[in-house]
Amino acid sequence: FDFFCVWFILNIRKKIIFTGYFLFSILCLGFVYLNSLPAYIFLFIIYGLSSAMVFGNQNALVSDLSDSESRATILGIFQAIMGFATILSSIIAGYLFDISSEYTFIYGFIMALFSIALFILFNGKFRI
Repeated sequence: FDFFCVWFILNIRKKIIFTGYFLFSILCLGFVYLNSLPAYIFLFIIYGLSSAMVFGNQNALVSDLSDSESRATILGIFQAIMGFATILSSIIAGYLFDISSEYTFIYGFIMALFSIALFILFNGKFRI
């Protein structure tokens, strides 16, 4: 029974993260092509949903995939990598925004699709 519960939780969590990445990619395309206040309100709602689906579940998935002895260290390394990636992506997005605001969201769309591809490629292939 325990194995089934762990398997069920991991699979649901992965599907939620995958859906969050997909919603974020749709959100980025929306900011490229839509140009009205109601659309922006809808897109910010989508952003809230995608953020809620991804951020907490990513941490929980990393925690679930790590050994109990090294869980805190692995979570710290994960957060450090996420922090570095956030700084780097913000610099890239700012540079692209100076060229055109649409480029920023196209970049976000491409990175979301890249994340989805990596998530599919490495799904179930490793345990930390």
